[in-house]
Amino acid sequence: MRRAAPEIVLFVVSAVTLAVLCSRVSDWAVMTDELLYERLALSFVDGAFLPTLHGAHVDVYGVLYPFLLMPVFALVDLPDAIRAVHGLNGVLFASSAIPTWLLSRELALSRLPAMASALFAVALPWTVIGGFVMTESAAYPAALWALLAIQRAVVLPSPRRDLIALAAISIAALARPQLAALGIVLVAAAVVHEARLGRWRAHVVAFGVAALALPVVLLGGAGLLGSYSPAVEGDVFSVDAFRSALVHLNVTAVALGIVPLVLGGGWAIAALARPPAEHERSAFAGVAVAAAAVLAVESGSVVVRFGLGLDVKDRYLFYIAPLLFLATACALDDPRPRAAGVLALTALFVLTVGLEDFEPVFGVNVDSPASSTHEALTSFGEDVGLKPAELLAIVGGLLGVALFLALRRLPRRPVAATLLAALVAFVFAETAYTWNRLLDSSGPSGRALAATQASELSWIDAAVDDGSVAMFAYPLGQDWYPSAVTWWDVEFWNARVDRAYRLDGYITYTPETFPTPSVR
Repeated sequence: MRRAAPEIVLFVVSAVTLAVLCSRVSDWAVMTDELLYERLALSFVDGAFLPTLHGAHVDVYGVLYPFLLMPVFALVDLPDAIRAVHGLNGVLFASSAIPTWLLSRELALSRLPAMASALFAVALPWTVIGGFVMTESAAYPAALWALLAIQRAVVLPSPRRDLIALAAISIAALARPQLAALGIVLVAAAVVHEARLGRWRAHVVAFGVAALALPVVLLGGAGLLGSYSPAVEGDVFSVDAFRSALVHLNVTAVALGIVPLVLGGGWAIAALARPPAEHERSAFAGVAVAAAAVLAVESGSVVVRFGLGLDVKDRYLFYIAPLLFLATACALDDPRPRAAGVLALTALFVLTVGLEDFEPVFGVNVDSPASSTHEALTSFGEDVGLKPAELLAIVGGLLGVALFLALRRLPRRPVAATLLAALVAFVFAETAYTWNRLLDSSGPSGRALAATQASELSWIDAAVDDGSVAMFAYPLGQDWYPSAVTWWDVEFWNARVDRAYRLDGYITYTPETFPTPSVR
């Protein structure tokens, strides 16, 4: 405990800070996702063993987060329970420092880079998602624990470690079914590493499970994913999907300061082309490259098929941020500079960054917290007569060349200390800016996110001490959205409203996932 005192202090301070920030948000922003997870948690409080909505079981498998919320809703009544949930989200986000720090120790990084990596993981602008009832708060640390288990299984393979990695991936998938793709990361990283070492029997369990899972999915087993099954159906891989994957990767890289992608990603790719001199770091290079590629393609594919055009939802991809920072620390600690990879990733960034316009957004887009700085980026570009993408291409190119020269000609320790400190300071400043924008903005309901008087919205719970209340939603005007907001508020802020019925001839404002029997 004495040796780990700095790490413990970092976690406690981060948890308290994020809990306070998240609990300042007092309204919803992402409907109907937030309503879904709140209702699942309330169903668990009522004794449901399986995911239940409006009294009926549903095929929703992202149950880890609602299960973690269950004690809050059991102890605190609405609307105060929502702020308490937001505070818990901050603690969950801060817990990502633990697996990140353990990953850094697996890579034999010294204490300062290890601490910097843990701090970087909890100082990201995506922490604003913790201000809402969203699964990322649980999925982010769960994904990092799974990646730690994958790293350990690849470095020293055994049936036991494969099973632990598969169990960790399963838990992450229960937090967010999207993370089932980490199974592909495990198999890909293991294949690459074992091919370099000339071993093929070390991952009998992982390869066996993959061999069973592949035909199940191809033969129509996608339905096992429940409400997420459309994500693996249809034209999953297309030109537009790969284009969107590059856009997601670049937007995420810009939010991280470009350096982690160019230097960290460049080191990882170059490390794959060399003999595995350092076992742990060679394995990690494969894990980092596989995770970035798989999650980027998955994000691009889902957004192209279910989003609006090339809309960016970087909350699907930010899980790779600690991996890129750790790869950057490894690059700066590598006695054999792998500068060629830096030039390759720099060229990729410069040539593809123009695929995105980096349009400014109002307030904070919870689907894309990375876009919060696009307004400042656009403003600065106008001052120098450049579009945001053109400005970023120039900055990225200059950074890549500077890093290439620094790795070859400058003393490594001063460069490492300066660069890692600058990256942590950059995300701190960006995150502070993003949180200020969030807390000063209004949500989709039209109410101020940090000043909503939710007690006025819980009028049904105030009038009904016990029992079940049914909702019959009907249009309140000609426009769909104001009516939807009203009925979302009715159900979100009142725990007693646990049934909804569709009036014959009227549309419903409850989510499609929710059972809504028709009444005539």
